[in-house]
Amino acid sequence: MDLLLALGEQKYAEEQPLHYAATKDDATLFRRLLQKPGLRADIDGDPGSGHDCLQTAIFNGNKEIAEALVTLPLSEFDWTRHPMAAHGAISYLASAATLGRFDIFKIMADTGNVDIFEGDSLGKTQLHHVSDVPIGQTLSILSTTRALSR
Repeated sequence: MDLLLALGEQKYAEEQPLHYAATKDDATLFRRLLQKPGLRADIDGDPGSGHDCLQTAIFNGNKEIAEALVTLPLSEFDWTRHPMAAHGAISYLASAATLGRFDIFKIMADTGNVDIFEGDSLGKTQLHHVSDVPIGQTLSILSTTRALSR
């Protein structure tokens, strides 16, 4: 683990340390790196930012990395606004639903920082994407999501 941490702390020109940990699907290394002030200060910025890390965590189904990011204060990392949304990118919540990462969807919805009823440019809500899964899973998600009880 110490070797991985040392590798993760190096400033590679091609990959930022937090993104390196996310792509390696290493939640322990990611959490340790996230505690480094210099790395955390850049979390809402460019190359290998938290946005790239969150998308990678969703794609890989790594709920520990996703949770570490979405539970940060929005003043440090505003994951509720996708930087590419103006260019047609779907939200992280919709990505999680579309990819079937419902544990991550639930973590994000339960933060209370997103409106799961808000429509995108096509009028589709975040729940629209959840409706593409079998009804049993959909009901399970809906019945346990705190955002619905507000």
